[in-house]
Amino acid sequence: MGSGLKEIFSIVAIGLTFIAFFPYIRSIMLGQTKPHVFSWIIWGSTTFIVFLAQLEEGGGVGAWPIGISGLITLYVAFLAYRTKSDITISSIDWVFFITALMSLPIWYFTSDPLWAVVILTAIDVVGFGPTIRKAYIHPYDEDLRFFMLFMMRNTLVVMALEHYSLTTVLFPAVIASVCLIFILMVVHRRLTLNSSKKPGMVMKKLKNKTELVKGAIIAGVKYAEARGAAEFEPTDSASEKVLYIYRLLVHDKVIQALPEDQVSQQTMKHKLAIWYAKQLPKGHPLL
Repeated sequence: MGSGLKEIFSIVAIGLTFIAFFPYIRSIMLGQTKPHVFSWIIWGSTTFIVFLAQLEEGGGVGAWPIGISGLITLYVAFLAYRTKSDITISSIDWVFFITALMSLPIWYFTSDPLWAVVILTAIDVVGFGPTIRKAYIHPYDEDLRFFMLFMMRNTLVVMALEHYSLTTVLFPAVIASVCLIFILMVVHRRLTLNSSKKPGMVMKKLKNKTELVKGAIIAGVKYAEARGAAEFEPTDSASEKVLYIYRLLVHDKVIQALPEDQVSQQTMKHKLAIWYAKQLPKGHPLL
């Protein structure tokens, strides 16, 4: 494969990095996504050290997307901490972080970056644990577009590498695979929550529910923007708006929270439809 083509792959991979991170960062600022802070600290540290190892091994232009990703990832960790996302830090989180830093002296004393990359890849995958656990319980709290783009980005990184070895290929190949598994798991959980009938969860039938949900989204957007809590874009999906409006109304104690194991698009829409219906005057066509 020619060097010119590899440069194109690298540029596209860098572009996908920015495209992937921009909506994810924005969704954090809007409170729609609540990432686990320490997972991102671990990912940022490991990613940047792997970038240095790939350069050492001759990865060339294929390594640059990894380096840029490492810097942005550390910024996401900072942003998540500042917006008071999931900041719980367990003793095992500290073990992962310290082990990641220990990869540098191991690289130095062995004069072989491979061992550092093996350790860092393993840490990165294990560091995914808190996010996987959180996404399994709250599958609507994560933005899957980010992980889809990240999977594509890492695939392009492999294609853009100027030198192929275990040191240069291992990290992007494994992370692309983990992203795919994560996406499949979250989609499965969302489908399960949407289709399952929870014991004791009986939803009152609503006349004109579809129209009530649409009205609730419009009213919820106005409420959030008037409160100064959010600024929605035309590209925001209905499901993203439903999630954010529901979380905001619960936070403001306007509506009662659902049990977390019963939170799904179906139950949130139902809750918002009831909230909107209560605001309508008697005799309204939707009632």
